[in-house]
Amino acid sequence: MPQSLTYHYNSVAQEVVCAEDAINGLTGILNRLGGSRAMVICGPSILAKSDVVHRVQSSLGGVYVGLFQGVAPHSPVNTLDEAMELVADLKPDALVSVGGGSTHDTTKGIATLLGEGGKIHDHQVVFEPPDKIIMPNLSKDRVPIIVAPTTIGSSELGRGAGFADKELGRKVSVADPGTIPVR
Repeated sequence: MPQSLTYHYNSVAQEVVCAEDAINGLTGILNRLGGSRAMVICGPSILAKSDVVHRVQSSLGGVYVGLFQGVAPHSPVNTLDEAMELVADLKPDALVSVGGGSTHDTTKGIATLLGEGGKIHDHQVVFEPPDKIIMPNLSKDRVPIIVAPTTIGSSELGRGAGFADKELGRKVSVADPGTIPVR
């Protein structure tokens, strides 16, 4: 019989738990973080083709306030605008990202905009050739992000996020230390 992969890692900024029943502990995590209104973020494919989003919603119980299911590949800028309309109605104090890199980046973008306001372009890292990088001065006031990764990547671990902007023909990069997922 195969053994399941289980581990627990704590750093200064985050706690990573890998276990078959990790989703069952979401309410306890939110309680520790002071969250009482959790919004779940995912894409339409994972919602339609897997039960993981429904398991997360069920685990959250009474703290679950709503679902944004409009995540698209490469986290388009306009997706953030759509998500922020729902955020204005739901007023979450915690975000739960279920999926892969685009979902986690979209969730980080939501957290940045909740804390800073404006549009994501207002908070982007700017490179001026040949060697100048301009990092915006961002506050640390963020709602906590909890991730339930369904792919192996790195977006669930770091503070960076990228958002596709068709009009500019490139990605907009944001490096927000306040968006490192806490779990």
